[in-house]
Amino acid sequence: GLAHGEVVGLPDAGFFLDRPDKDGVNCWPAQMKSLFDVSGGYQHLHSGCLARFPGEPWKCLYPENYADLLKSRVLALNSFYDSSEMSYTLRLSCCPGGCGGRAQACAGRDLKLFQGMKEDHRKAWAPLARKNGSGVWSPSCIAHTMTCESWTDPAWEVPAGSGNTMAAVVARWLAGDDADSRHFVYEDPEPWPDNRPCAR
Repeated sequence: GLAHGEVVGLPDAGFFLDRPDKDGVNCWPAQMKSLFDVSGGYQHLHSGCLARFPGEPWKCLYPENYADLLKSRVLALNSFYDSSEMSYTLRLSCCPGGCGGRAQACAGRDLKLFQGMKEDHRKAWAPLARKNGSGVWSPSCIAHTMTCESWTDPAWEVPAGSGNTMAAVVARWLAGDDADSRHFVYEDPEPWPDNRPCAR
C-alpha cells in the first residue's frame, strides 16, 4: 500500500462505451474482446468488476460497468462527443456540422447516433459523477485526448465563458475545493455545436 499521499485518477478521454456501430455490428467491442482473449489480459482488469460479471470478463473493459466500484477519486476529462468513438465505435464517416463541405453531413440514423452520444455518456458515467470526491469535465465539442492542446485554452470551458477550463477545474479538484458547489461535475449543458468557442 501507499504509506503517504493519495492515488487519484485523471483520465483524458477513454470512457469508451460498449455500443454497436451504425450498422448494428459490435466492431470495436469485438476487437477489444479479441485482443484480451488472445493476450490473456482479463486478469489485470478491476477485480470487483470481474466478480460482478463472472463468465463475462470483457464487460470490465468498459468503465460504465465498474465506475461505481472505484475507490480512488477520479476526475474524468472526456468530451460528450469523443471523436475516437465516432470513428471506431460508431464508425461514422459523416460530419455532424462545421466541416465546410469536406465530408458528407450526418443525417437520419447517423445523426441520431451522434446526438445520442451525449446522453449515453451522461448515463454511463453517472455512478462515477455521484461518488464523493469524483467527477467529470465534459464539453459538448468533438475531441479526443484534450489535455495536450486545450489544458488552459479559454475556448474550452464548461460551460462556455465560465472560466472552468480543464486546468482550473483539475486544480480545484486536487485541492478538494468545491467552492462552486458543483461537486466537480462539469457537464456542458449545451448540445453540439452550441458551445460555440470550442465548436469553432
